[in-house]
Amino acid sequence: MDCLQSFPFLAAIVALFLGMASSVTEINKEWAIMRRERLLKINFTIWLASKFVTLVAANFIPIAIYTIVALLLLGVPELYLQYILFLWLVSSVGRVIGFNVVEFLICGTKGSAQRFFRWYWYRS
Repeated sequence: MDCLQSFPFLAAIVALFLGMASSVTEINKEWAIMRRERLLKINFTIWLASKFVTLVAANFIPIAIYTIVALLLLGVPELYLQYILFLWLVSSVGRVIGFNVVEFLICGTKGSAQRFFRWYWYRS
């Protein structure tokens, strides 16, 4: 019963790491495409948003498999959907963190900070 209490925390750490690691590796894998699109003056934020949507949708399958296997091993049959959705959202946050790290490294601090404050100002 003790492992059941620590499962949400450890599973959230795993989902967050899976989201961050896979987003950074995906961006590194497509570095040449990103450089070509930058030369063509395609908006980097739009490209990043399209990558985010497709990768978050594709990330549902490994999170669901991980959750189902872990809950079967723990013997908790009734919480599949809640844990799958929770861990999928945590991995999506990990993707956002990974994309922000990549954008921070590419655009630098000045570009990212200006974009954030511009978004925050127009949102209000």
